[in-house]
Amino acid sequence: PGVVTVAASDAADACWPQSNAGACVDLVAPGAAVRSAAHFDADAMVVASGTSMAAPLVSGAAALALGADP
Repeated sequence: PGVVTVAASDAADACWPQSNAGACVDLVAPGAAVRSAAHFDADAMVVASGTSMAAPLVSGAAALALGADP
């Protein structure tokens, strides 16, 4: 209750092998080879994988949805 669990998917929309999986997962979002901003330079990009890449996509979508209809 009050928690959303997120799994990471790959480019084929399959569960990323190192992701959370099973009945505890509420949502799946892209999480394999996601391009993201890097912390070491304002113009730098990195490619990373994992639920730590999928979860921000879900939270961003949730923020947009709640902003449109609180």
